[in-house]
Amino acid sequence: MKILFTLDAHYIPQVSGGVESNTHELALDLIKHGHEASVMCRLSHEGLTGFKTRALMKLFKNSFVAQTSLGYPLYRQWSVPESVPQSVRELRPDVVIIQKGDLVPLARMFKQQGVPTLIYLHSMEFQDLNGDPRSLDDVGYIANSRYTARRYQELYGIESTVIPPYFHAERYRVERRGKNVTFINPHPKKGRDLAFEIAKRCPEIPFTFVISWSLPREMRKALDEKLKTTPNVTLRPQTANMKSIYARAKILLVPSMWEEAWGRVVTEAQFSGIPVVGSNRAGLPESVGPGGVLLDPEGPLEPWVEAVRRLWSDEAHYQELSKAALEYSKRPEIDPAVEIDALLEAAKDAVTKQSGREQSKASAKAG
Repeated sequence: MKILFTLDAHYIPQVSGGVESNTHELALDLIKHGHEASVMCRLSHEGLTGFKTRALMKLFKNSFVAQTSLGYPLYRQWSVPESVPQSVRELRPDVVIIQKGDLVPLARMFKQQGVPTLIYLHSMEFQDLNGDPRSLDDVGYIANSRYTARRYQELYGIESTVIPPYFHAERYRVERRGKNVTFINPHPKKGRDLAFEIAKRCPEIPFTFVISWSLPREMRKALDEKLKTTPNVTLRPQTANMKSIYARAKILLVPSMWEEAWGRVVTEAQFSGIPVVGSNRAGLPESVGPGGVLLDPEGPLEPWVEAVRRLWSDEAHYQELSKAALEYSKRPEIDPAVEIDALLEAAKDAVTKQSGREQSKASAKAG
């Protein structure tokens, strides 16, 4: 099949996050399975990637230029919606999978072009729909967790195929050295302030905070101020080499304050038997499972401090949760082969629905 992943948002390396990692790994593996996968995303003019893309556009006198350095055709566009007719005309995808941006309007555009369409729901950012999915005909839905599927079913009455985030364990698994408590993405929504409070209460334990999202100037300034008063916290820059992070992590801290659909870093850490101390809300209980401790991020601080200290100092307790995390990471629902099959089945269903609709129209016209 020819599958086009569409994100009306920036992409690797201009932005790195869970959706981007998921798309990247899926595209690579679909190609290994004999399919054609490509990605269309929005271009930022900033950085080396922006410069190279603009140069290619000028060289070929075409805004629709493929870059293949990531292992598959990648099309960066100034405006993804405006590029829909050209992408359909030139790529002729069998199915499009829409993941970020104005999901409902984008799906409608592709449907108007006659392309079977799936919407992959990755978050609880309902405003990103920019429309009511019930207004769409014959669009299929994929959700990245049972929690995500349930929330969209409750709000919009839509049914989704559940396909969790896509991983290859060997890309994350390490021989860990257990040097710190690791917190990835020190953003207020991800529990930055709670993480600092825990670190302050545990001055004997080293913490490492790892930048993930780009932080606005004021947010970065606030982070730097907090670092000055918390000497046991080390800040590391954004990295594509997550093995270097997990190799030194003994515990993963995930004190998220918002409605997480899954929590990709949880699974990445559990491949190495790294237990989690995380929030008990939204999709995190589903991703953490028995391989960690779940607590209320808006509750008392003391249980968080106790959970971290016990895992740090109680070896028997640590080994118990470490073993549980490792075993949980082997469950079938996140087996790449199972997930690829589920994705292709959803894609085939979308094609079948589109074909059935076109046949019905043809019959009605003939009648």
